[in-house]
Amino acid sequence: MRSSGQSAVQKGLECLSRRRLSVWELDQRLQRAEFETTEREEAIERLREWGYLDDGEFARAYCRARRQRSSRLKIVCELEQKGVARDCVEEALADEYDVAEELRLCRARMIREWEKLPKNIEMFDERIWYSLVEKFMARFVRRGYPCACIMKIVEEEEAVFFPSNTKET
Repeated sequence: MRSSGQSAVQKGLECLSRRRLSVWELDQRLQRAEFETTEREEAIERLREWGYLDDGEFARAYCRARRQRSSRLKIVCELEQKGVARDCVEEALADEYDVAEELRLCRARMIREWEKLPKNIEMFDERIWYSLVEKFMARFVRRGYPCACIMKIVEEEEAVFFPSNTKET
């Protein structure tokens, strides 16, 4: 049921003309287009030779595009779902993703969310305060930020946003 008698290479070029793909993603698209394994492998090899298909470059571009809004862990998971090898992912992150930037991004997001809280939060008792902090932490862990990063921010910013809830020593 291949459409219009295209070769696997032509179909691959058509797919890559829309957006950059990983090798695995392109293989999946060629498979859905009902190309045989040998045809897919030959097409992928030819596209690699021509420079149209490179998982390392794909991973670097993906990191550049998402580093301002995604955590390191989230980018790793997304690239692995796209079939990019772990070593390519780690190399791309080393080239394109700054850990200090992740901390800054996490802090900015957390501050934005804290600013949305009611201003009378200092009236909460201690159990409610800790429950609120746990919810914030869980939300940011789900977004892929490291627990140590989140704890550091909570400890630093807690006194700024919620002075009556911080323990005095």
